[in-house]
Amino acid sequence: ILSQDLYEVDSKGCVISVKMNTNVDVAAHIMEDGLGWISPIETKVLKGEIMMFDIAPFQGGVRCGTIVFRGGNVEQTVKVCQRSEEFIGQKEREALIGFYKVAGGENWQNNANWCSERPLDEWFGVTVANGRVVGVANNEGVGTNNIRGDISTILNALKGLDSLAVLDFRGYNDISGSVPDAIGEFGALKYIAME
Repeated sequence: ILSQDLYEVDSKGCVISVKMNTNVDVAAHIMEDGLGWISPIETKVLKGEIMMFDIAPFQGGVRCGTIVFRGGNVEQTVKVCQRSEEFIGQKEREALIGFYKVAGGENWQNNANWCSERPLDEWFGVTVANGRVVGVANNEGVGTNNIRGDISTILNALKGLDSLAVLDFRGYNDISGSVPDAIGEFGALKYIAME
């Protein structure tokens, strides 16, 4: 029936459109975990069309709600998850600190602002776009930064960076091991470089 079963939305709130591929009438039921912050927007829904829901603004961590769609003999669920910016920032800060610890950060040539309360885009080699960490390139202008560790352990530490697109460790670093199959879990990762 449904074209998508997970909607991730930011803390500002929004309207989501749930597209349905069906030739029967469908009813939507917001479960208890979504009451009070997921609201249906009353629209005339024809078979095979779209149902819309208003998602209220949120500050304070993570919440997920469930919408159950029933039509004919079929039942499907949609999860709506909402994360506050503060939660995302803390999660990314913790991932970077974990990376720092497993990659010998205390011995890097340049570890300026790492593990500090400074904004993440002021940590050496960290690139931030739209409030999310999108790149870690700890060789900027130095050629080597003395990063050490097993690539599987390093990648495991960085799992909390959902928007990470660039991972660049070129230079004379000491990174060992093979890139694991789990690299596929980094859905946004477009570029990884090591020497």
